[in-house]
Amino acid sequence: MDHSWDEQEREDVADYLTQGFVFRAFGGVSMCRFCGIGNGEVELTDGSWYRPEGLAHYLTDHGVRLPQVFVGHVNSELEFLEDAGTDTDWWKAQGGSKPEVVEES
Repeated sequence: MDHSWDEQEREDVADYLTQGFVFRAFGGVSMCRFCGIGNGEVELTDGSWYRPEGLAHYLTDHGVRLPQVFVGHVNSELEFLEDAGTDTDWWKAQGGSKPEVVEES
């Protein structure tokens, strides 16, 4: 536990942890080891790491700090996404003219 962890970085990592694809599902709910609340029933992945669905709860509610190797991975992924920008040309092209309505006789 590390309550001195930079609040913005902790928040960014916690937000990242709530997103992802289901890696594996279980037949019951995992309970928080500290406070006992229900904390998810699946594991999520970003394609590189997998983690329990409720891991963000440990960061936000109990001050748990994750290993720097994982925090570095998250920061790298977030930086990549910020630098990627948005290409709106494809989206704009989808809104072209409305399709012609053909009336049946």
